[in-house]
Amino acid sequence: METSLKATVRNNTGSAQSRRSRGEGSIPAVVYGLGMDPVSVEIDAREFTNALKTDAGSNVIFNLEVGKDKYTALAREIQKGALSVKNCETKLRTVPPIHANDENNRNPDTSTPFVTKTELKNCDGLALGSPTRFGTIAAPMKFFFEQTSDIWLSGNLIDKPAVVFTSTSSLHGGQEATLLSMAVPLLHHGMIILGIPYSHNALMDTKTGGTPYGASHQAGSDNANSLSMEEKITANALGRRLANAALRLKGPKL
Repeated sequence: METSLKATVRNNTGSAQSRRSRGEGSIPAVVYGLGMDPVSVEIDAREFTNALKTDAGSNVIFNLEVGKDKYTALAREIQKGALSVKNCETKLRTVPPIHANDENNRNPDTSTPFVTKTELKNCDGLALGSPTRFGTIAAPMKFFFEQTSDIWLSGNLIDKPAVVFTSTSSLHGGQEATLLSMAVPLLHHGMIILGIPYSHNALMDTKTGGTPYGASHQAGSDNANSLSMEEKITANALGRRLANAALRLKGPKL
């Protein structure tokens, strides 16, 4: 059985803070995973206990929703697909706000580190995600790529594979337009854009997100919708395809 639990990032850590959290009815925890930095979180103890009171007993898989952005959860599903490929490593990063304080090096909502241009130019493959903003890429992501002329001039990303993903409030709220807008700067960098082929039946079955142009999620007007099974399947498939392409393209040149 699977269930979702909401977790909040703990900015203050240590044994004293952990005891304080327990006294306030929360469970302090740290999320670890291959290819990701540890994230300190806390979970409501009552919600956790209630989730265990099912026919499955303690045999429950918990999907933690950390932070506010549903496209982060979508990114994790793409990451899972990539990590299922042997010899693949991943890094989850975000772009800073346009007016970010230089002293802050991670998103305060999700604790995800901010990407650096060095990480971008050294990647073997890229999964690029953005929430839709009136059917196009969000301003912070666009601003970040506008600072990458040096990478473009040096050709660091030429012939490297890339995929795109997004999240919208409504089903027809600009998913495909946003995905296509994200592909444009990647094409200028000479990257190879991969989509999701129709050999994956979830593309035909989905009534939420999931497109041939990339992974997507219908979050709902209050951003409360969890990922549907089809959204997870297509996101996983996209991650696997990206990882396999990156490994093949990184191999010996003929």
